[in-house]
Amino acid sequence: MVDAVIEIVHRPGSREADEVVATLRDMTVAFKLIEDPDVDGFLIRDGARHAERPDEVDAFLAELRSDLLLWNKYQSDTCYVDGEEGTC
Repeated sequence: MVDAVIEIVHRPGSREADEVVATLRDMTVAFKLIEDPDVDGFLIRDGARHAERPDEVDAFLAELRSDLLLWNKYQSDTCYVDGEEGTC
Protein backbone atom coordinates (compact mmCIF):
# COMPACT_ATOMS: atom_id res chain seq x y z
CA MET A 1 0.00 0.00 0.00
CA VAL A 2 1.28 3.46 -0.89
CA ASP A 3 0.59 6.24 1.59
CA ALA A 4 -0.24 9.75 0.46
CA VAL A 5 3.18 11.31 0.15
CA ILE A 6 2.13 14.90 0.75
CA GLU A 7 0.84 15.81 4.19
CA ILE A 8 -0.71 19.14 5.13
CA VAL A 9 -0.44 19.66 8.89
CA HIS A 10 -2.60 22.60 9.91
CA ARG A 11 -4.22 24.39 12.79
CA PRO A 12 -8.01 24.23 12.46
CA GLY A 13 -9.28 27.34 10.67
CA SER A 14 -6.00 28.14 8.91
CA ARG A 15 -6.93 30.19 5.82
CA GLU A 16 -3.49 29.63 4.29
CA ALA A 17 -3.84 25.87 4.64
CA ASP A 18 -7.29 26.05 3.02
CA GLU A 19 -5.75 27.85 0.03
CA VAL A 20 -3.02 25.22 -0.37
CA VAL A 21 -5.58 22.43 -0.07
CA ALA A 22 -7.68 24.05 -2.81
CA THR A 23 -4.59 24.36 -5.02
CA LEU A 24 -3.68 20.69 -4.53
CA ARG A 25 -7.25 19.65 -5.29
CA ASP A 26 -7.18 21.74 -8.48
CA MET A 27 -3.99 19.89 -9.45
CA THR A 28 -5.72 16.57 -8.58
CA VAL A 29 -2.91 15.61 -6.22
CA ALA A 30 -3.45 13.15 -3.38
CA PHE A 31 -2.60 14.44 0.06
CA LYS A 32 -3.34 13.75 3.69
CA LEU A 33 -4.83 16.52 5.84
CA ILE A 34 -3.80 16.44 9.51
CA GLU A 35 -5.26 18.81 12.09
CA ASP A 36 -2.89 19.85 14.86
CA PRO A 37 -3.92 22.71 17.18
CA ASP A 38 -0.28 23.14 18.24
CA VAL A 39 0.92 24.04 14.72
CA ASP A 40 1.35 27.73 13.98
CA GLY A 41 -0.59 28.03 10.71
CA PHE A 42 0.38 25.03 8.62
CA LEU A 43 3.22 23.09 7.05
CA ILE A 44 3.65 20.75 4.11
CA ARG A 45 5.55 17.50 4.53
CA ASP A 46 6.64 15.46 1.54
CA GLY A 47 8.91 12.72 2.77
CA ALA A 48 11.93 14.43 4.29
CA ARG A 49 11.06 17.77 2.70
CA HIS A 50 9.16 20.41 4.70
CA ALA A 51 7.69 23.73 3.57
CA GLU A 52 6.36 26.19 6.10
CA ARG A 53 7.34 29.74 5.16
CA PRO A 54 5.40 31.37 2.29
CA ASP A 55 8.43 31.30 -0.03
CA GLU A 56 8.99 27.60 0.71
CA VAL A 57 5.32 26.80 0.06
CA ASP A 58 5.37 28.75 -3.22
CA ALA A 59 8.54 26.94 -4.34
CA PHE A 60 7.05 23.57 -3.35
CA LEU A 61 3.85 24.19 -5.34
CA ALA A 62 5.79 25.52 -8.37
CA GLU A 63 8.00 22.44 -8.42
CA LEU A 64 4.98 20.16 -8.05
CA ARG A 65 3.22 21.92 -10.96
CA SER A 66 6.34 21.49 -13.11
CA ASP A 67 6.62 17.80 -12.20
CA LEU A 68 2.96 17.23 -13.05
CA LEU A 69 3.30 18.96 -16.42
CA LEU A 70 6.24 16.72 -17.31
CA TRP A 71 4.41 13.65 -16.07
CA ASN A 72 1.33 14.45 -18.13
CA LYS A 73 3.44 15.28 -21.18
CA TYR A 74 5.28 11.97 -21.26
CA GLN A 75 2.71 9.61 -19.75
CA SER A 76 -0.05 10.08 -22.31
CA ASP A 77 -1.73 7.36 -24.35
CA THR A 78 -0.41 8.70 -27.64
CA CYS A 79 1.28 6.62 -30.28
CA TYR A 80 4.14 7.97 -32.35
CA VAL A 81 4.33 6.19 -35.69
CA ASP A 82 7.71 5.69 -37.25
CA GLY A 83 7.35 6.41 -40.96
CA GLU A 84 9.62 3.51 -41.93
CA GLU A 85 8.43 0.92 -39.43
CA GLY A 86 4.76 1.87 -39.40
CA THR A 87 4.28 0.76 -35.78
CA CYS A 88 4.12 2.46 -32.44
